[in-house]
Amino acid sequence: MKKFLTVPFVMVFIPFLISCSKDGSTDTEKEPIFDNNGTNKSILTSSDGKVYRVSATDGKANMLFDFGRQNDVSGLDSDGTKIYNGDESNTINAIDLNSKQLLWRKSFFKEESITASEVQTGFKDGVCYSIGHSGIAVALKGDGTLLWSRPLDPDFDGARNSYYPTYLSVQGKYVIVGSSRTAFWGDERNKLYLLDKTNGKPIQTFTLPAETAVTGRAKISGNTLLVPMNDLVAIDLSSGKELWRIPMPDASYGAGTPIISGSKVLLHGSRSVGMGGKLFCININNGQVVWEKDSGGDMVGYYTPTVIDGKYVLGIYENGSTVNANGRPYMVHLEDGAKLWQNDNIGLDASATYANGRLYAYGNNLTAQSESVGLMALNASNGALEWINADLNGISNTDPLIIADNGIFRSPSAPGE
Repeated sequence: MKKFLTVPFVMVFIPFLISCSKDGSTDTEKEPIFDNNGTNKSILTSSDGKVYRVSATDGKANMLFDFGRQNDVSGLDSDGTKIYNGDESNTINAIDLNSKQLLWRKSFFKEESITASEVQTGFKDGVCYSIGHSGIAVALKGDGTLLWSRPLDPDFDGARNSYYPTYLSVQGKYVIVGSSRTAFWGDERNKLYLLDKTNGKPIQTFTLPAETAVTGRAKISGNTLLVPMNDLVAIDLSSGKELWRIPMPDASYGAGTPIISGSKVLLHGSRSVGMGGKLFCININNGQVVWEKDSGGDMVGYYTPTVIDGKYVLGIYENGSTVNANGRPYMVHLEDGAKLWQNDNIGLDASATYANGRLYAYGNNLTAQSESVGLMALNASNGALEWINADLNGISNTDPLIIADNGIFRSPSAPGE
C-alpha cells in the first residue's frame, strides 16, 4: 500500500487496474485547419547567457541582454512589456523590452553562482512567481516589489543548501512546487507543496512515497490534482484520496507534465522500458485510457504534448539519445488519436510552442548539409520546416515565448500553462 502524507491528515492511496482501449483508428492525410486569429510578431528566448528577441517571420534575432559568460538564463516569461527570467547566479531579473535595460535584479536570499541552479519563473495576473536553487518560493510585483517569500526546505537556516525544487506550477489559487530526489539527501525531502498564491502560506503538503520524485508539473482541474511522480496519480483535493493511477515502469523517465483539455488528460509516458514510450489520452474522471500512440523510447516523458484549439495534439516520437532528447514531431486528432502527419527529418530537443498555425522549438534539421541545430519554426498543418536560426544553438535555451497581436503564447511546459 502506498501512502501520501499531508498536513494535517494522512492520505492512503489504493491503486486499481486501469483498462486500456486499443487504438484502432486509421491515419489520415487531411491537413488540420487551425483557428488562427492573429499574426505572430516576435519570439522571446535565450541561448546560453543571452536573451533574444527573434522575428517570427524569418527567425532573425536581436540580442536584448547579455548576462555574461557561464551565466545561463532560465525560466523566461513576459507580460508583453518586460521579460522576467532567472540566471545561474540564482537571481530573478526584469528586462525592459523597449529600452533593453535591466530594470531590477533580485536574489532569493543571496546572489551566488550555482551551476545546478535553474530558476523558474511564471508571470500570471500581474505577478511574477519564481523559485530557485535555495528552495525559496517568491512572488514579486512587476516593479520588483516582494509580495511574499516562503522557504520550502525544512532544513533551511539561511545559509547555502542543496535543495532542488522542480516543476513550479501556477494553477488556480495555488502555487505548486515539487522537490526532486538528489544524491545528497534521502527520500524524506521529496515533497509536493501547494501554496496560497496570495500570501505563500502552505495549504497542503504531500510527502511522496519512498524512492519517488516529482517527474513533471502538477496540474489541477476542478477538485482533481494530477501529480506526475513516475506514475501519474490523480488525487481528490478535498479528501486526499487517490482517485486513479497510470503506472509507469520504474526504470523509465516516468510520467511527464500532463496537459488538461476539457475532460481529457494528454501526457507522454511509457508502458515498458526501452521502446515503450506512449502519448496517452486519459479520461480525467475515471483514469480510463481513451487512446494511446507509440512514441518511441521510454524517455519521452521529457516532452510535454502541445494541445491546439482543443482539437489536435502535437506528440513526440523519442528516438533515443544519451545526451540530448531526439524527438520526431507528429500530430494527431485529440478525439481519437488518428495521425495527421509526422516529420522524421526533424529532431526536437524540447517541447514546442504553438501560435497561430506555427510551432516554435529548438531542434535539429536532420537533412541539412550545413549548420542544422537551432531555433526553428514548423508549419503546424503539415510539420514542414519554415526556417531555422542556427546561431541560437547554445547548450542552455529557454522555451520560445511568442508575442502576437492576439496575445502571448507559452510553451506547454511553462509554469503558468
